[in-house]
Amino acid sequence: MVLGFMPPQHMFFFSNLRYFVVGTLDEKGRPWASLLTGQKGFIQPVSQNHLALVTEVSPGDPVLDNLKNGWTVSQGGRLIAGLGIDFTNRRRNKGSCSDSWVEKLIVS
Repeated sequence: MVLGFMPPQHMFFFSNLRYFVVGTLDEKGRPWASLLTGQKGFIQPVSQNHLALVTEVSPGDPVLDNLKNGWTVSQGGRLIAGLGIDFTNRRRNKGSCSDSWVEKLIVS
């Protein structure tokens, strides 16, 4: 079933993960997978349509460059996919969006 929002159990699920896989496309349209990690709670649902992630990106990981300069689809947006997996019970949830949903990148 495809939903246009996250039900409460998905919001709770994401907020308890310590890792999240993000798929992006580089400027040539090649797919890249990035493993984003943090303490439990580094992913926070801010609404039924948005997740906020606070994490550091590993050196050499192309995710930030792909979000800024990656391949765009015909509507001009960059595609982003995410997958959360809880290996203790094999539960998983996925999501996708275009970068029009990426409102702020903070790089320090």
